[in-house]
Amino acid sequence: MQSNRKRVYVLDTSAVLAGMLSTGTSEDMYATPLVIAEVNKKLDKDISRISLNFTNLYVQEPSLETIKKIIEKAQIFGEIGNLSATDISILALGLDLSHSNNVEIISDDYSIQNIASALGLKYSSIVNKGIESTIKWEYYCKGCRKRFTVATKNGLCPICGSEIVRKPVEKFSNRKF
Repeated sequence: MQSNRKRVYVLDTSAVLAGMLSTGTSEDMYATPLVIAEVNKKLDKDISRISLNFTNLYVQEPSLETIKKIIEKAQIFGEIGNLSATDISILALGLDLSHSNNVEIISDDYSIQNIASALGLKYSSIVNKGIESTIKWEYYCKGCRKRFTVATKNGLCPICGSEIVRKPVEKFSNRKF
């Protein structure tokens, strides 16, 4: 039964930096080692000293199998080029935890929210409004109109040299598909 499932939060780097750990919530919060590494880098502090003060923060690696599922979903939705390894780890951990918990991913990143929505995971923003619909994106060359699964590293078409841009090809306003 879902009503017996525990509510847990999966935090991205911006959520940790924005102070989600000090909200006083009793719900368990999770982050991945990649999130902690980013926080360490941005704060130039040892987060382990900080996390010891929060008994409800757990640092956990997502499963490799789930990481692969996230990458596949991100490719389908045209977000793979917009997600960092940290972003993928957050989504994968959220999906792993969702099997036995009510998971909410806390992130202002629209690409994370888009894939979370595509996976049926709840998400919340800290500062931004958040996405209103789930979008499948397509990349194409502005010049020759060739389609790509992701933008090239330099953002230019290898055929004609024009800029590669992305456009929405499908929107799911009700987050069901």
